[in-house]
Amino acid sequence: MMAVAVSTESPFHGPKHPRTSRDATIEALRFVVRCDPPLPIRRGILLADAVHHRFARALARAGGGTDETVVLGRQGAATDHQHAHWVPLAGPDGAISDLLIWVPARLTTAEVAAVLADTTWPVAVGTGSSGTDPQEAGGAVGGPPEVRLLLHSAGPADMVTPLLCGPATVWQTATPYLPVRHRKARHSVETFLAEDISHACAYRGLPAPTAVTRVHPGAGLLDGWAAGFRRYRIQEQSDRQRVGLGLRLVFARPVTGPVLLGRLAHFGFGVFLPTG
Repeated sequence: MMAVAVSTESPFHGPKHPRTSRDATIEALRFVVRCDPPLPIRRGILLADAVHHRFARALARAGGGTDETVVLGRQGAATDHQHAHWVPLAGPDGAISDLLIWVPARLTTAEVAAVLADTTWPVAVGTGSSGTDPQEAGGAVGGPPEVRLLLHSAGPADMVTPLLCGPATVWQTATPYLPVRHRKARHSVETFLAEDISHACAYRGLPAPTAVTRVHPGAGLLDGWAAGFRRYRIQEQSDRQRVGLGLRLVFARPVTGPVLLGRLAHFGFGVFLPTG
């Protein structure tokens, strides 16, 4: 299915920085994920990171008509979060059913062709500093599973992934929110979260929410639900101190998504769903 309808702008949609003198037209690609055994969403960062690296190599090989610096965000904060986001999406059973590649700066036809050139490969979901862990592969033994990505749709984000777009005034985490800053001892958890979320929203061109509440309240900044998610990339050291939470945000007026906030938001964390 190819989405072709034109999306409408929301008063609170994040800033857009369309690229000039380039045929950059595709904002999002959505793939159906085929993997045996299935990958649980709590290990989604492994798939997101593996696809990111695969896409980087594809762009490097493609050459003309592609801009890996802009697409992959190698200019850091200077890209204003307009570079690619790799977002695993879960089905009702908690396993990854789809993968969204969302690029607010949009992809050229050459870049789309590069990513579509090879969508089947073994994903090394057990690599990294801690070695192979069968749990990271959803229970696989004897090597990483083969992941196949089947193109589902391409086009504007609100057509490709309407579930993530709203608009809505209430948004709730589908994957843990990882705070951007460190909490100071003098700040309560509530004060810290309100300030951190407001900062993250402003960075994305969104208004500050009028209310921030925890969905899974617990001691400190790491709730039990978030603790079950791997919170570091393939080549990172195991960071058990990277905290995460389930949150509900309320805005004064409807905002349009995708709403992706916090650390590792470009790799599937801090994904918020509209709920009201």
